[in-house]
Amino acid sequence: SLATWREFPIGDQPQRFAVCTAPPLEVSAPEMRFARKADRSTRMALHAANLAWQQAAIDRAYAPERMGIIIGSSRGPLGKMEESFAGLRRGEIMPTLSAQSSMGSLSGTLAQFFGLKGPGTVISATCASAAFAIGFAAEQILLGKVDAMLVGGAEAPLHAVVLAQLQASGVIGSHADAAKTCRPFDVTRNAIVLGEGRASIMLKRIGARQNAKPLARLAGWSLSTDTSG
Repeated sequence: SLATWREFPIGDQPQRFAVCTAPPLEVSAPEMRFARKADRSTRMALHAANLAWQQAAIDRAYAPERMGIIIGSSRGPLGKMEESFAGLRRGEIMPTLSAQSSMGSLSGTLAQFFGLKGPGTVISATCASAAFAIGFAAEQILLGKVDAMLVGGAEAPLHAVVLAQLQASGVIGSHADAAKTCRPFDVTRNAIVLGEGRASIMLKRIGARQNAKPLARLAGWSLSTDTSG
């Protein structure tokens, strides 16, 4: 989506940033009942995963122990962390925040929703988190640990603390027109635009019984770390 102006409470006066907000979630009733108090990033991950689940037409084709889930997220449930700090200042913290504010809440909530009992975790590798998640999920299948993996990424980083951090590091882009702030292939680009996003896919072994037409084939991957900076 195009970037739009939003104000965030940084310093004495709210500051305006051009950010990309995800479209409103068309959350189903089962999703809402299950994760109505979860962080926005978790709700986004659940919504995307449910769409992937339905498209893949899994319909319990595999035993719960033979299906796992890996979610990639750079920042995780920031909203619940902010809620926890606000409660700390008031001297009152909801007991549910202990689980809802952890990185593992993304994969844990989805595993509970779908009834998955295979390997489940969250990968945090900054901008490459979801890509790493896909690689690790594929390895679980190739190792014979599982028959299918629900994998994806979710990010809801539009919080004052993250924007303040990125602004201090000098990587927040600028333009008089908010919609033109995000222009990655333009010679006049000057930095990045912070945004929300979520996506999910179902990985299965080639040749496995298919209830739905495969959309793509994962031909290969490589995981590495750049330590030259």
